[in-house]
Amino acid sequence: MNRKTRRDFLKAASTVVSLPLLSQLPFLSAMISPSKASALTTQPNVLFITIDDLNDFASPFGGYSQILTPNMERLAKQSLVFQNAHTPWPECSGARTSFMTGIAQYRSKMPGKIFNISTDDGVKAALGINSLQTIPRYFKSKGYKTIGGGKLFHGGFGMTSADYGFYDQAAWDSYYNLNFSDIAFQFPGQPNYRDELVVDQATHSIPGIASSKISKMIGAYYNTPEQEAAMPDKLLAQWAEQQIKALSLAGTGQPFFMGIGFYRPHMAFYVPQRFYDMYPLELIRTQNFASQIDDLKDTPDFAIKNFLNGDQEDLQSMLLKNNRNGAAQAIQAYLASISFVDECLGQLLSALQRYSLASNTMIVLTSDHGWFLGEKLGWRKFRLYDRATRIPMMISIPGGPIGNTNQIASSLDLFPTMIDYTGGLNTVSADLLKQLDGKSLKPLLDNPLNINTNSYAISTYIDAAPSTTFYHSIRTSRWRYTAYPAIPGSRISEELFDLTNDVGETRNLMYWEPERYAAIRNSLRDILLNRVGAA
Repeated sequence: MNRKTRRDFLKAASTVVSLPLLSQLPFLSAMISPSKASALTTQPNVLFITIDDLNDFASPFGGYSQILTPNMERLAKQSLVFQNAHTPWPECSGARTSFMTGIAQYRSKMPGKIFNISTDDGVKAALGINSLQTIPRYFKSKGYKTIGGGKLFHGGFGMTSADYGFYDQAAWDSYYNLNFSDIAFQFPGQPNYRDELVVDQATHSIPGIASSKISKMIGAYYNTPEQEAAMPDKLLAQWAEQQIKALSLAGTGQPFFMGIGFYRPHMAFYVPQRFYDMYPLELIRTQNFASQIDDLKDTPDFAIKNFLNGDQEDLQSMLLKNNRNGAAQAIQAYLASISFVDECLGQLLSALQRYSLASNTMIVLTSDHGWFLGEKLGWRKFRLYDRATRIPMMISIPGGPIGNTNQIASSLDLFPTMIDYTGGLNTVSADLLKQLDGKSLKPLLDNPLNINTNSYAISTYIDAAPSTTFYHSIRTSRWRYTAYPAIPGSRISEELFDLTNDVGETRNLMYWEPERYAAIRNSLRDILLNRVGAA
């Protein structure tokens, strides 16, 4: 381990007050007075930041106590931090199409796909509207200068002209399009093992891949200043900083909407070695493989077949695939990538301060979905459990509330919230009101003591094949209920978890005590039936 690197990082991070783990997070009593007036004007600037594949490991969300993310803590110190926000779709493309339009995938009838914003008549017909809006298109229509870069829609890195209809190119005054996939294109002499192999190595052996090559799989060979500066997220942060400077110097008075989509910690995990050095392999916590297998005994057959590609009776054979070293390397690479993108985030926050734009800029930060790192034998996303549906969400309003809220929220709520703060929902068209499936969070931001205890979030996914059948999960402050497609002869097709007493969603009450919890199950199922039309 490079102790000097870690010590230097910790010294820099020590200027930030660290938030404790989720179980100990201060609740609303830690808020500043909710009656304090917002410093925003009627047309504030908006900085909208997405971080791809980020679960709750960022320090303000308490998911991994050893994580080093001082800039996310810095933003949390000026934000309302949503500790119970969820994605409408646990996969990149569907999640991003949803939050960039405010449309739930089950209602657009485009399961997990990216529809063409300008010409998809099928989506318009499904919604009963004549035109579609996106977040940047709305702001452009309100006189904002719209600037974007990176992965906001399910694209933005390496787009071709054929993609532009899907990513709403016309909505942007300027957009920074760059290639995210490999800096190896620029430095072809370096080792270039794709890090997907690390995830495979975490769960089974890979024929033909020698153990001596494992370190190369994590892509930590790009260490020179020249190589680091060429990494896409670094280029994006530098570009965004230049744009903020130019906006400040222009002094036109025109408000701006800036959307920045960072790519890490999405694979491939190519980040500089100094970020790996922050997380020594011997200190990485991995899942107990046997307990994860045991956890699946009350899992519906559909979930096992769809997510594990095997029957329950075959699960014991998966014990042979246990590989602690591979799992530790995959988790180390994920942690390193989070700390890397945190540094990029810091450039944006510093630029707003340096160029005197922070006092009238609303900042929204979120991710598209969460991420599994061995829980329930899962790697990546694609599941309707908290590990995949729970997302980081922070909203910073100058002069607004600071602290944590357990109010249930969805990334579908972000579009109406930004509208509400920059003109008001009462000013938008009937088509746009029909389009929005989320609710504005402005009432909560105006008075964070006023929690809606009846709030819930619905997440939807689709069967692996033939990818035509939706299934849904509803998350309240205490419960998660999921209705899977029934398999003839299967033991059970539902899950109900008490998140107050079972944070890891390990005890399916529909398997163990269905009669005792029938009333709760029925009430949650009725909400799904009313909202999505099926459950």
